[in-house]
Amino acid sequence: MRRKAKELQQARRDAERQGKKAPGFGGFGSSGGSSMSNNAVSLISETIIEPEKTKSAPVPSRPSGSGKALKLGAKGKEVDHFVDKLKSEGETIVTPSSGKRPSEVAKVLAPPVNMESVHLRVEEKISLTCSRDGGLQNMEVHGLIMLRVLDDKFGRIRVHIDNEDKKGVQLQTHPNVDKKRFTLDSVIGLKNPEKSFPVNSDVGVLKWRLQTTEESFIPLTINCWPSESGNGCDVNIEYELQEERLELNDVVITIPLPHNSMLGVALFLQIMLPTALKILRPL
Repeated sequence: MRRKAKELQQARRDAERQGKKAPGFGGFGSSGGSSMSNNAVSLISETIIEPEKTKSAPVPSRPSGSGKALKLGAKGKEVDHFVDKLKSEGETIVTPSSGKRPSEVAKVLAPPVNMESVHLRVEEKISLTCSRDGGLQNMEVHGLIMLRVLDDKFGRIRVHIDNEDKKGVQLQTHPNVDKKRFTLDSVIGLKNPEKSFPVNSDVGVLKWRLQTTEESFIPLTINCWPSESGNGCDVNIEYELQEERLELNDVVITIPLPHNSMLGVALFLQIMLPTALKILRPL
C-alpha cells in the first residue's frame, strides 16, 4: 500500500511539472453510482495515514491507601444504638468478627470426640407444643443409645445401664439384645454369647420414648415480647436453659411466617441472648 501511494504521488508531481491539471473524480450518474475516467488518478495527501492499531483497554488500578471502600461487617447507626441499649441493660453481646460471611460465622465446629475401644453415644430428640401463654400442651421425647466397638477383642462386651426411670419411659432393646436380662439386671448384651458386636459400626442397642404434659420437663423456654414501633413492630425473643445439668450448643430458633404474608424481617444483630428481630407491617 505504501508503494502504491508513492507512485500516485509521483504521478501528481509529474503532472504539475508538465503544467497539466491533475485529473479528478467524475460526476455522479443519474443512477446514483459514481463514474471515473480511465486515466483518472486519485489525489492522495503526502501524509500517509497508518492503519489504526487496536488499543487495549487500560487495566483499572487498585486503589492504594485508605479510601472510602465498602467495609465488610460495617454497622449502621441504628444497629449501634440498639447494641448500646442492650449493653446498658446488662446484656452480654457477642458479635461476629468482620470480614466473614454470616454462614461462616454461624457455622460452629463441633468439639473433637474422644473415642475409646468401646464408644457409647446418647441422642435425644424433643418435640413439644406450647400455648401462647407458655403452657405445655404436649411433649414427646425420643432417645437412642448407639454402641460402637473399635477393637474386636471387646466384641462380646456387656454394658450396664443405670435405669432410674420414674416417669414412665417406654424402653425397647435391639432384637439381638437379651431383653430378659436387660429387664432384670439393666445389662445390655447379645442373646447369643458366642456372637460379637460388629466392629467399627454403630448399633442402636436401646431406644426409649416419653410422652408428657408436665411443664417441669421442658429443658428450654423461649419468650417473645412484641411492641409496636413506628411503622413496624419490634419483637424481642429470649431463650433460657431450665436444666442446669445440660449445656446448649448450636441453638437455632426458626420463626415461621404465614405464606404470602408480605412481611419484611430485618435481623438487627447476631447475638447469643437475647435474639432481637424487627418485623415490619405488611406492605
